[in-house]
Amino acid sequence: EQSATLKGYPITQPYGNVNPGVEKFSRGINMGVDIGIPKNTPITLPNGKWHVVSVYDKAKNGYIGDSENSGYGNSVLVQNLNTGEKLRFSHLSQVNIPSDILSGGEVIGASGATGNVTGPHLDLEYYDPRGRLADFMQTPYTKEVGL
Repeated sequence: EQSATLKGYPITQPYGNVNPGVEKFSRGINMGVDIGIPKNTPITLPNGKWHVVSVYDKAKNGYIGDSENSGYGNSVLVQNLNTGEKLRFSHLSQVNIPSDILSGGEVIGASGATGNVTGPHLDLEYYDPRGRLADFMQTPYTKEVGL
């Protein structure tokens, strides 16, 4: 069974929330869901087979206005091989990508505070099968990750 990595952690900023701290990155609108989790919490993938689209793992510590990797800091973008949906996990303290194809439940890294941040959290962006940003909280993945 899928481990519920995010169970019990609060949503600190919902999708679409107006946030002056991200104006230089996304016109001031949070395009992901921010989850307040402590630094170095393991992050696992939801069920399915996932292709690793991109990985950035060179960021150290983040701060408000930090534009490293477009403000994402250390991040992993994966695409579901069956549905075409994509998920981007950002602000990671470390990244662990053993291969190009990963399975649900695999640890892809640990939460952190890299990129444009005020503190440790996970920013989770969801792209629908047509590549459009949408609210992760409106997807079936929320139950799988424990939200």
